[in-house]
Amino acid sequence: MDAVLAFDNIAALSTPPGTSGIAVIRLSGPTVVSICDQAFQPAPSFPRAAEMKPYTMALGTFCDRRGRGLDQVILSAYRAPHSYTGEDLFEISCHGGTAVRRSILESLFERGVRPAGPGEFSKRAFLNGKMDLMQAEAVMDLIHAESRLQQQTALAEVGGALSRALSELSERLYGVEATLEMILEFPEHEDRPEARERLRKDTAALVTELASALAGWKQGRILRDGFRLVIAGRPNAGKSSLLNELLGEERAIVSGREGTTRDTVEALMEIEGVPLLLTDTAGLRESEDELEAEGVSRARRAAENADLILWLHDPTQAEASLAELASLKAALPEVDVLLLSGKADLDPEHKGLDDLRQAWPESQILSWQRGETSATQALREAIIARYEAAGAGSQNRLLIHNLRHKRGLEEAKKHLELALKSMEDGLTLDLTAAMLRAAQEDFSELTGREVSAELADQIFSRFCVGK
Repeated sequence: MDAVLAFDNIAALSTPPGTSGIAVIRLSGPTVVSICDQAFQPAPSFPRAAEMKPYTMALGTFCDRRGRGLDQVILSAYRAPHSYTGEDLFEISCHGGTAVRRSILESLFERGVRPAGPGEFSKRAFLNGKMDLMQAEAVMDLIHAESRLQQQTALAEVGGALSRALSELSERLYGVEATLEMILEFPEHEDRPEARERLRKDTAALVTELASALAGWKQGRILRDGFRLVIAGRPNAGKSSLLNELLGEERAIVSGREGTTRDTVEALMEIEGVPLLLTDTAGLRESEDELEAEGVSRARRAAENADLILWLHDPTQAEASLAELASLKAALPEVDVLLLSGKADLDPEHKGLDDLRQAWPESQILSWQRGETSATQALREAIIARYEAAGAGSQNRLLIHNLRHKRGLEEAKKHLELALKSMEDGLTLDLTAAMLRAAQEDFSELTGREVSAELADQIFSRFCVGK
């Protein structure tokens, strides 16, 4: 059974502010049972708070210190150590009016309960061993999830998927350390060439696995922040129409007049659970018009930060479009570009497709026309394929999307690489052992087995009050 640390009593609203049908007030601490027993008057046939069994609810009236009723509530009981915080915890489901919520909280504060700080309930769960630090961070990721994949990833991490994968790596490292300690302790029996080779191979395998996890950082960052998709092309190529078609709404102004789009237009959307940040840009060309020139400059900056550029080729101005595309690809060789031949209704002989295939024979090229559902669906599928190809792919056991996790794994990988190099260079095994211990400390800081109070406070300060 986990040891429960002693804290004071805390309470906070766990549902968002504002009028609602119901609100939930959470309180946790060593004497919340007696506090609820004083304030809660159960309805007939329901038990008092002190008599409630774990994971049960009771109907009754919540009262102030004078015994005046404040609201009819449902009281839910969770008892230590099998609660979210690891200590006695109650949740009060009351009506969601501002006056009701405020009066119940004030009655709790009058009884000596303290207002909870940001993330304090989750911090207590962490300190009481109910979750590790990565699971606690995943709680906030789940709260802020905006897409299906973000939700699924965060939920898996709340359940400990990332922690278990990291714990497995840590256990394997403990095995390497144990082998090394045996060699250091009993060199006459254990220091054999095959033992040293096993050490080297096991350490190299850990380096390879960490490198694979870190290679997925790009995809993890995209999962967390969104896939940055920029629509680019010549003026009047149909970029705003493409934005509207992907969104399924008239977000950008569409006009036959060149230069209508003078600034970037951004919109959030989701395809198959993948969050996309879609940006329409001004047509790329040289212009003496001050406003249009600024729009072109902003378009180029957006392209520089894109995960994928959708280049919409206009067959009616093919030469200029191909020249601008060549210039863009030369300036941004690291940015992925998906080629689209637009205005199919004005290009019955598919000259636009032929031009792109001739100029970029190894590139994927799609035909697109406004109003053609099949063309838009093919484009959506191509976008998802490019997303899945970003980074190392979703097959990675560790999908890293938290910057703290990335830096911690980078440090562990660096220490393991130093340990491996010391083995290969024939240096003293004491130095190897020191590097292996440093890597183990990096793993411990990631999970919170060994973490400074300052770091824990910094992480939980980003949580919302009531969680």
